[in-house]
Order: sequence, then structure tokens, then C-alpha cells
Amino acid sequence: MMTLMNSARPLQSRFRRWPALVAIMAVCSASVAIACNVPVFRYALEHWNPDAYRGVVFHKGPLSDADKERLATMKSDRAGSPFNFAIRTVDLSSEPDAADADLVAAVKDAPLPQLVVQYPVRHQINAVLWKGSFDEPSVKSLVESPARQELIKRLIAGQTAVWVMIDSGDAAQDDTAEATLQAELENLTKTLKLPVQTDAPEDAIGDGPELRVEFSILRIGRQDPAEQALVSMLINSEPDLPTLNDPLVFPVFGRLRALLPLVGPGITPENIRGSARFLAGACSCQVKEQNPGFDLLMNAHWDELIPWAKSKTASGALAGTTTEPELVPIAAGPVATSTPAPAVETPPVAATVPETVPTPTTDPAPTAAPAATTAPAATPPVGPLTRLPLTTVLLIAVAVFFVALLLRR
Repeated sequence: MMTLMNSARPLQSRFRRWPALVAIMAVCSASVAIACNVPVFRYALEHWNPDAYRGVVFHKGPLSDADKERLATMKSDRAGSPFNFAIRTVDLSSEPDAADADLVAAVKDAPLPQLVVQYPVRHQINAVLWKGSFDEPSVKSLVESPARQELIKRLIAGQTAVWVMIDSGDAAQDDTAEATLQAELENLTKTLKLPVQTDAPEDAIGDGPELRVEFSILRIGRQDPAEQALVSMLINSEPDLPTLNDPLVFPVFGRLRALLPLVGPGITPENIRGSARFLAGACSCQVKEQNPGFDLLMNAHWDELIPWAKSKTASGALAGTTTEPELVPIAAGPVATSTPAPAVETPPVAATVPETVPTPTTDPAPTAAPAATTAPAATPPVGPLTRLPLTTVLLIAVAVFFVALLLRR
């Protein structure tokens, strides 16, 4: 207040000049943000730490030594933790907080201790995603599974994305969807071009696998107990997905980040291309939360798996946060009118990869994420975005100089 009052310049005149300065600063910031020719899938693998899922252990009285040790191991704020899991405890010997009322209701009459899991805060979905005993077998099935291990294996080897297909249970419908997906991915492997790399610092990548376009498919059924937690994470990402009897296709990339799915009739070459172009295109925004998708819960030592990555996982980097993201849907698209592509056999997957997964039936459906099945048939941003010309940069610099002079008058 005193600064404004002591100024020799008219207050109204000063405020009229701020919009021009703000606009120029925005242009400058944009030039920095978009000047990156690293493909989205590689930038995500090297830089984007997974968001932490929320877990609450409900117990009555002191936890056993084994439970305490398990709890300490699972906390994502522990240095070197492989879990993206923010976990806390609630002792039901005392009256729980009102904020935990819905979670307490979820474990009513269940033997304690019980673990209740929710999506990361960023997803703005507060429904219970998973619940079970806080014992070694249950916790292990929650944070790791054969399918997630296979996803990690393929992605750190340099694949652009793994397209996780959750079967509908209708063999004919599922096989047709897979054939369409396989045919288009084979076409994209030959035709999709990556952004042209430069020697600019922002285009630098780690000394990992060579940049290439490579896709694969991982089919998961809905009845395999080993993948119950993974399927729940995927199909509860939108409120209507658990009610659908269609095959669902989730492109997974980076450090197990999934785009919202292509659904049933929306599994078309056009929509597959839209998702693939986004993943292989230039990273138009390096801020993870402003990009589409959601992270999966996992057990992965990323610093050991990809030691060549440009960004390391700092201690506490996987802890929960209150920052709210923009969760952008990948459109499911209209019903396909053309004849589906002939069936193409999917490359064989390791024998340990599951075939079936159960569909959650009791947990409430999420309410915050937009529905892919009703989204407009728009595709994600496609790249690459071009770098600003030198002349434009010089003009911006001159404009900033003159605005600075005006503000000093």
C-alpha cells in the first residue's frame, strides 16, 4: 500500500501498462514451455514421477511389529521407496475424524487391520478404489502384479506405449477390437514420425534406448485375481466404465501413466492414431499435471530401472499433494462404420502375464473424471510444435525492454 502511495506515477496509468507486460511475459514463458522436441513418451519416462495413491490403515489398539514394519516400508516419503503410496493410520479405539467417515464405513465389520485405498489427490476421485486385509499377500497383490511387471519391462526397453486391453468377456467382440488395434499399431510403427531432435539443452535425453516408434498390446481379462487391483485402477478412472460390457483400451506410457480409454466401438483407427500421435509428438507442456492421463500404483525402483534418466526420484517425490490437475480425456469416438481389420496375431507375451481379471462390484464408482464414452471426438494435441524463430525472440526482447522503460517513467 505504501509503495503505491509513494509512487510519482498515476495509479491508473501504471495499471494500464501491466497487461502489456503480462502478455509479453506470457509469450516468453510459452516460448520456453513449448521449445522441447523430446517425444511425450520419453519425456514422461525420464522426468515424471508417479502420483501417490492414498492409503489408510484402520486398526484398533497398537499395530503388531510386523504391521509396523510393513507400514514403514510402504511409505512413499521414505528415501528410496519404490511405492507411489501415501499411507497413514487411524486407530478406531478413539472416535475417528468426520473426514474419514466414508472410509470407516467401507471397513465396517471387517477384521482389523484393514487397508483402504483411494486415487491420488490430483485425480479428484474420492471413492474407495480397493480395500483388504493389511497382510503381506494382500498388500503385495495391491502394489505389484505380473501385468505391471511386464509393462515396466517393455517401457524401460524403449517402447512408445503398451496398449492395455481389458476384455469384455465377449470373445468375438474382443478379438475384433484387438485386430483393429493391432493393424493400426503396425501401420503407425511404419508411418508415425518422431520430432526432429536438436542440440538444444531442452532436447537432451538420457543415454537410454534409442528413440523409436514401437507399440505392443497387453490383453487382460476381467477375472484373474492376480490383476484385481490393476483392473480396478483402470476401470474406475471414469464413472461409467464399470457398467460397460465393452473392451477397454488404455495406452500406458512413461512410468506407468495411462491415458483414458478407447471404449468398444470407439476403438477405431482414427482414435488410435490420435492417441499415438500425442504420445509420439513433441512434449508441448513439460509440466506433468497439465498433460492427460493418470498414474498406476506400482512397486518400482525407477532410479535403478532407468539410471540414465535426466531426472532422479528425489526423497519424498512420490508423496501426496493437493495440487489439482487437468485430467484430459482421450475421446472414445463414434461407432465404427467400416469393416474391422482382419485379425492379426498379437506378439506373444511372457507366460507370467495374466489373462483374466475380476471387475470390482462393490466399491463406489468415481465421479470426478470426464466420461470418455461421451467426450467429443477430438484427439489430444498432436506435434511436433515448432521452436520460435530467432527474429521472434529478438522482437520479444525489444518489447520487454521498452515496457521496462515505460514502467520506470
